[in-house]
Amino acid sequence: MRVVLGSLIFFIGFLFSQLGAWYPDVDWFNTVYVSTGWPLAVVLIGIGLILSAPLINRRDPVLVGWFAFGLCGCLLLLPLFMAKLAQERFDEQFAKEISSRQKALQGELRRQAQAALDEVRSARSTRPKDRFTQYEGRIDVLSLEKIRALDQKMGDALKRKSDDYKEALNTYPTRGPDTWITFRTREELEDERLAHQKLYEAARGFTQFVESFEDSYTEAVDQLALKPPADRVAVAEMQRILLFAEANKVYELRKLDVEAIGAALAALNILLEQWGEWSYDRREQSLSFANSASEASFHQALQRLVVATEAVQNITRPPKDEN
Repeated sequence: MRVVLGSLIFFIGFLFSQLGAWYPDVDWFNTVYVSTGWPLAVVLIGIGLILSAPLINRRDPVLVGWFAFGLCGCLLLLPLFMAKLAQERFDEQFAKEISSRQKALQGELRRQAQAALDEVRSARSTRPKDRFTQYEGRIDVLSLEKIRALDQKMGDALKRKSDDYKEALNTYPTRGPDTWITFRTREELEDERLAHQKLYEAARGFTQFVESFEDSYTEAVDQLALKPPADRVAVAEMQRILLFAEANKVYELRKLDVEAIGAALAALNILLEQWGEWSYDRREQSLSFANSASEASFHQALQRLVVATEAVQNITRPPKDEN
């Protein structure tokens, strides 16, 4: 029986030495002194007690063996319990940091969207409520109403595209690369990619609408069959809308958003395609790929993301007070 107990003590000591992966962020637990030295010392103590059992208790040496087994178990459980508490504290702190980064990123995205919206509203507030009154008497009333209706229709369509992007920002909050690489499941990465895909579609929908705006407006004007000078007024108002969009930089911002989100999608796709082939060391805060080409592509995508994000910040950053 003492042989069995000795074997069990050796087994639990060996098992203890293999548990470092349970608590990867507890530095002291993964040192050679604790992961190897401690279980070795405990096993030697246990084996020593078992071998000395006949001298300690001649009547029942097996009882000493059980005592040795229990003592070794307690000595091994103690650092495991301490490491578990330390890992939980680390995970809690790490979760707070990730949450803080996520909130900061969401706040920045909302700030950018709000800044663009405020610029639009500010510019609108300086425009005449009905700029078409200046043409009264110069073109016939029917043509003027047609132009006004077309302008309203195209303006509303442009606003809807802008509102679609704002709604997507609120509906599909996204997180940054610092958070992606800490995800523990593929499903989390897939959800993140879906959110970025929705944002990309909304931003691209706006830029495509602006890019095709002139052709759509011109086609609509042709269908109205306006006579001079009403046709020239309609074209001039179209140019006014395009200049307005250019002046308040909404189109430029959404175009940069398309670049930034596209780069983020490229990085997320690499992480998903290489799932299981990359790892993140939270203690060293370093990411490594098994495939060097994938790692290079990932960092190139992140660089494009950084460049586009900095460009957005430069546009939305309030001007410095020269005073």
